[in-house]
Amino acid sequence: MKTFVTLLVAFFMLISAVFVAVGTGMAWRQHRKITTYEPAAATVLSTRIERHVSHNKHGTSVTCKPIVNYRYEAGGKTRESGVVLPISQSSSHSWARSITDRYKPGQRTTAYYNPANPSSAFLLRQYTFFPYLFILFPMIFFAGAIGAAAAAGSSSDPVPPAPQPDGWFAIRPRLRVADKRRRVWLVAVLWCGVGVAACGHYFSVAARPYETAAIVATAIYAALGCVPLGLAIYYALLRRHVRDATLLLNTRRISVGDQITALVEQPLLADLFIEELSAALVCEETVKYQSGGKTRFETKTRHEDRAVILQKHPGRARETLSAQHAFTVPGDQPPSSPPQQKDYPRFAWRIEVKTRIADGPDYRARFPIAVQAAHGETP
Repeated sequence: MKTFVTLLVAFFMLISAVFVAVGTGMAWRQHRKITTYEPAAATVLSTRIERHVSHNKHGTSVTCKPIVNYRYEAGGKTRESGVVLPISQSSSHSWARSITDRYKPGQRTTAYYNPANPSSAFLLRQYTFFPYLFILFPMIFFAGAIGAAAAAGSSSDPVPPAPQPDGWFAIRPRLRVADKRRRVWLVAVLWCGVGVAACGHYFSVAARPYETAAIVATAIYAALGCVPLGLAIYYALLRRHVRDATLLLNTRRISVGDQITALVEQPLLADLFIEELSAALVCEETVKYQSGGKTRFETKTRHEDRAVILQKHPGRARETLSAQHAFTVPGDQPPSSPPQQKDYPRFAWRIEVKTRIADGPDYRARFPIAVQAAHGETP
């Protein structure tokens, strides 16, 4: 499944990058034409709206493109063109009509032509937000792909417990707070950087009144950007309050039917009131099935035993919280699936730790563990 997720993430990142590149190219061509093409006297010959009909599984869609035929003088010759906008664009019929209604046959107006190629010209010298939508919209999938890639890159496979001098065995968390913070900061910086570059360029060069689509799209993009930015701030604050928890087990080998003791230790970096510290033994089942000719995966919780192991504790800076709890792995539950297993269903065990902090961000961590078949049984 990890390989499938990796390929899916790579596909979405590639498609998103292609759309961003296309949008960037369109925005550059639009800007270059508006700033470098020379004006020329023109006469409107005729107007019409060109309809484009496309069919897909959801039905039929129709887009419209404004066409204004005009004659202009450039390079010592009389030329004709039907290009209206600096870049090709189709949209609703009302939008196309709003453009063609500006021009009447015989009307004198101004066209803009390329000094290096006078046969290339356009009529309406204004910026459209259309190219910037190609840049902004794919960022939703691009940011999601980065987050999924980060999750896929952090293995959920259990690492063998590390023996400690005092007889306990340490389990490594799947992700540390520093790892989470770096990844959401990456998404936040990328999101804000692209948004500022795209929207900033449009609003700095376009003439007022700005397109309604530009204002709405910018507002939505900024609102969505609050999610990764808020998470980045969340983890930054958390790192100032606590360090990552350490999970210690009283045994190296865990089998179905065994009772194990889990010891949670977590250093505090500030004076905090701990509402509760909890731990949970969880087993997840992942199944694979076919639906509509597509392969789908579904993960659900098969077993969960959650316990509060510390409550209402006034913690002090440099103190290390310490609490333990005994869990029993039910005898009717399956063992962990080996990492090399390719068939389904697959089972994964872990211990979750959650620290609820009053007036502060909560801490959560997952510690993958390997549960073997019951003693004397064949897995």
